[in-house]
Amino acid sequence: MKNLKPYFWHENNTVFSDWFERDRACVRLEDTRGNEIVCLWDSEVSDFVEDGFKSSRQSWHEALCEYATQHKLITKDE
Repeated sequence: MKNLKPYFWHENNTVFSDWFERDRACVRLEDTRGNEIVCLWDSEVSDFVEDGFKSSRQSWHEALCEYATQHKLITKDE
């Protein structure tokens, strides 16, 4: 894994995807090159909302970008 500097993530330099089905959920944020920044599954998605990281007026994409920037997350290069 390369040691990359933290980055300011926003909707223009990331790609968001989600998947919700009955009792399963996944939200994922990648950079524009396809490198994963954050990926949350099931209870992690619920905890993300319950812990106040996503407001009801905020899109998932916006919330994950804000979270990744605040926590200085970098891409998970292989």
